[in-house]
Amino acid sequence: MSTLALVAALVLARPQEPNADPRLDFGRAELVIEGRRFPLVEVAAPHAAESDAPVAWLADGQWFVDHLVVPGTAGDPPLHVAIVAEADEVAEVEPRSRPPRRRLREPERHVLLGGPAGAAPAWRSDLGVLEVVVGDGAALLGAHQPTRATGARLALERVGAHVLVATGERGDLLLVDPASGAVLRRLDRPWEIERGFVGPSVWNVELARFGSTSAGELDADGLAAARAAHDARRHGWIALGPTVGEDRIALVVAHAAPGPWVRERAEAALLELDLALVPRSLTSLPSPPRAVVVVNGGVVLPLADGSHLCVEYASKDALRGFGPASDDGRARLRWLAPPACDPHDAFWLLDRSHAPRLALSHTLLHVPAGGYVPRSDRARVVLRLGTIALVSGAAREYALELPTLGEVGTPTRNFHRTRDTWRLLEPRLASIARLALDDVVDEGGERRRRLLVGVATEDGTTWLATTPEVLALLER
Repeated sequence: MSTLALVAALVLARPQEPNADPRLDFGRAELVIEGRRFPLVEVAAPHAAESDAPVAWLADGQWFVDHLVVPGTAGDPPLHVAIVAEADEVAEVEPRSRPPRRRLREPERHVLLGGPAGAAPAWRSDLGVLEVVVGDGAALLGAHQPTRATGARLALERVGAHVLVATGERGDLLLVDPASGAVLRRLDRPWEIERGFVGPSVWNVELARFGSTSAGELDADGLAAARAAHDARRHGWIALGPTVGEDRIALVVAHAAPGPWVRERAEAALLELDLALVPRSLTSLPSPPRAVVVVNGGVVLPLADGSHLCVEYASKDALRGFGPASDDGRARLRWLAPPACDPHDAFWLLDRSHAPRLALSHTLLHVPAGGYVPRSDRARVVLRLGTIALVSGAAREYALELPTLGEVGTPTRNFHRTRDTWRLLEPRLASIARLALDDVVDEGGERRRRLLVGVATEDGTTWLATTPEVLALLER
């Protein structure tokens, strides 16, 4: 037997830990709020059509990157819009894994498909090859709490009856008609920002497109020349978002001088657009955030250390450099301190998906980085929910406890790491993938809101519902 075959046999024949079964028992899920335990019930997805991607659209060698549903009007069926990746070959890997996993080649192209669910999409548009961040669940890593969580660029977002498409971190933003696929508006390269000249002997202060407040007045030749000069001086990209609110679209753009460690040296800025993709506000940020949330006519930016940055004012005029010249508004930034984090004697989870946020009336509901498995009770996965009161800044943290059918394996046994990557030997554990609200009719016939939590595992997303009373406790 060769050395390679012997190593493979030893890995596959590794001894199992007693009572090892990390599958979740959703029937015993509880939300713990200040010592009180509230059972959760499993429910259907909040939007049935949204959980049912039109798989009939896919051919061999295609897979969904993102999928969105726009509700139909006047009795029409809902319209589906999806970004689909395509590769010419499909390879089977790890056939002995539980469950067997299939890995496709790196995508050779991405396409945008749309129309009613059916045997074939109504329209198709080629997007080239995109750089898209896709969350892929949580893995048990070790006894140290994760201190850094990455955000995500969102590929599809709904803007009223239209769909916002982000074509990669250095791509354009498109506003698309989901019925026809027509591009209604395009915002080219929204990351073309840098600091420029303000007045005599004052350089590198003004933050604007190409570092100039007159960039919006350039003709086609001048714009091409400005872009070539900008690309030689700065490297920019969309770091987070876009996120759509009631009256604006927010995204975080980053920029730095070319060279090594460009992402570690980057400056971040908040770019706010109106719902027609017209830039309205550009705000320099003191720290790169890990998510973007539009709430109560403003923007909240959770930072990597658990604190939150509130942008409380933004200009309603068109932003100079991106459109007609006008005076910029001044945004007021307010920092909310992170909540105190009690140390846990636990194995921590690293979640590589984007962290969901949900805006309540005057409270932000968020998911702090890293759930955990208590060392003292390895038959339980604890995911974390937090609230930030946007007026006072008061922060609270709660526990979503998910019992398992058996014990979860220790971190040193459930994954193998190399210099460039790591491979799980056990099924992935859970992460909170989505948060949503829906209405429920109580015994008195009154419609009341409740919180829905989407827990992602290898088997898909399971939705758990609270009662309206629990949501009231979280909003107080």
